[in-house]
Amino acid sequence: MKFSEGDIIEGCKRYSIKSQKALYELYAPVLYPICRRYICDKNLAADYLQDTFLIIYSQINTYNFQGSFEGWLKRICMNVCLQALRKKRFFEDVDNHDVQHEQDDFSNEYDDLLEMFTYDDILNIIEELKPPLNIIFKLFYVDNWTHREIATELAITEANCRVLLFRSKAKMKEILLKKLERIG
Repeated sequence: MKFSEGDIIEGCKRYSIKSQKALYELYAPVLYPICRRYICDKNLAADYLQDTFLIIYSQINTYNFQGSFEGWLKRICMNVCLQALRKKRFFEDVDNHDVQHEQDDFSNEYDDLLEMFTYDDILNIIEELKPPLNIIFKLFYVDNWTHREIATELAITEANCRVLLFRSKAKMKEILLKKLERIG
């Protein structure tokens, strides 16, 4: 028997095991990639997926059918992963050397370099970045968060966010150039 999303939500609000299982089966394939985007270790990502569902089950009564249910679930999942990363202290304040001078020249050269690679190549290169650089890069460019949103969520300053984003782009550029050297 197939449940509608509304039936699943209502069943979960009544603590129905069948509804909770249906919710998991429907949305685990959607939420696990989000966990993997921010948590590189597959086992830890699976643990955070489980944590996400525990929070969803405990908070589902707060969902009021306003806005996308899937969006609500994704936000919880991201919050679980980001909270775990905050606890690991990846986002300590960094030295804010004068990045602005370097950014202007860097931007055009960087964009030209990106055009030489496929989308899949770029995704693989992003995975080569280490935390916190990969996390800031993904939040900004993949999830389209603003510096303010990232800073608020990660409990860092906007300046710190900007520096980390610049450093992630610089590291990406370094990796891209090395790959070009190997190809050419």
